[in-house]
Amino acid sequence: MMHEEKQLLKDLGTAAEETVERLWEAKENLFGAAQKSTSAFPWIAGLNNKLQTYAEQHFSAALRFASELSQAKEFDDFSRLQIEFMQAEIKSLGEQAVDFTQEFFKSAANATQASLDIQSWSRDRPRNYV
Repeated sequence: MMHEEKQLLKDLGTAAEETVERLWEAKENLFGAAQKSTSAFPWIAGLNNKLQTYAEQHFSAALRFASELSQAKEFDDFSRLQIEFMQAEIKSLGEQAVDFTQEFFKSAANATQASLDIQSWSRDRPRNYV
């Protein structure tokens, strides 16, 4: 393989690492803001935590992928790494979709129950009208 091709692969890997690191910083800012908003809507805290966990898993996988890309010696390695990464991400997304759906219905049930409890308390509490 020519020196230029090896350098291109290394540069692509380095660019991928830098991009993922910048995205990681943006994710931290986004989830910091989302965490603050959960105090107003406590029933979404579980969903927010799930999403943050998923994002961290994907960013970690992307950082590993970018690091592996920077070590690729040939375009065949580059292609193989990309295919393996995409397959793993698709599998992970499927598993997370199932997990998130379960958490969503759990949160919805809890929010509904809390709403019913408030309505019941409001309806059943004694009223002192003077």
